Amino acid sequence: YVKQPLYPDSPKISNALDDILHLIIRDFVTSWYSNISKNPVFPNEVDRTVRYALVNIRERLFETDLVEAVISRIVPILTTHFRDCYDAERAVRGRKLNRDVTESEELDLAIAAKYRDGKLHPAASLAYSDTKLLQQDHLRSMVSRVLPGVLSSNTLNSRAVFSIVREIVACAVLFPVTQLLAEPDTWNQIMENYGRSMLQDRSTVRKLRAALDTHATPAPRSSKPVAFPRLSPGDSE
Repeated sequence: YVKQPLYPDSPKISNALDDILHLIIRDFVTSWYSNISKNPVFPNEVDRTVRYALVNIRERLFETDLVEAVISRIVPILTTHFRDCYDAERAVRGRKLNRDVTESEELDLAIAAKYRDGKLHPAASLAYSDTKLLQQDHLRSMVSRVLPGVLSSNTLNSRAVFSIVREIVACAVLFPVTQLLAEPDTWNQIMENYGRSMLQDRSTVRKLRAALDTHATPAPRSSKPVAFPRLSPGDSE
């Protein structure tokens, strides 16, 4: 079995990705399959399928203008979402957000009920106390639409393989990622890390400027204005 390089233009990147894939296959495939058989055909086939999918994703990313996608598609979605959230919060807390309410889960549900007049995302529903199953079902439907453009036809023709890949990608990969991104503490830590480095840079610049000002020789200042010398015909050299 010869592994297909993921990024032939840069052997360093390909080697790094190979190391990551090796760890994934070792921890999540070989760890249990080695107890069934020592034949490496199955782990190699998993590695080949993952590489095939990553190469297709790489080609798709190269064809996509990421800047245009972020500006023309993602930013308007975020802007609309923030505006709708603000309108829903104003409807509950008051126009100036000065209504005295207790921070609780009931308050969050009341704000969610006012969000777009109750027209929530398919993965979010006020009828369920735990939306985990709804979120996983939504991720399954998204992955089912994406896999035909990523996997080979031989892999898609097997219903068992398609179902296993869909469950692994949706529930074991994307669901923990979405849970992490939905956690406010994640964004707080990201902003704190960026803010800490920026504040440290500002502090370093201020210390450097203060040190330069200390060692610089200040120009002498006189309280009296210096008279400009005047020349007359009888002056000497």
